[in-house]
Amino acid sequence: MQQNIRSNFDMLRAYEHQLWRLGALAERYFAEDPNTSLLKQRQFAELLAQNLAARGGLYTSQSLFTIFLEPTIAW
Repeated sequence: MQQNIRSNFDMLRAYEHQLWRLGALAERYFAEDPNTSLLKQRQFAELLAQNLAARGGLYTSQSLFTIFLEPTIAW
């Protein structure tokens, strides 16, 4: 992705490049491809949740978040 794109997420660039990138892409695709925008928003939210949990000492593994994101049919 080009580094000169202006976005409402520019304040994140200095702290977490991947969050900035996903936010800027979600914003970019909003009008032309809403499905892609939603996908990028979900990826942004998942990464933000992982980063916040890691900073709070609650994030231990990827599998913890997989449980919530991929529910199973069988109980």
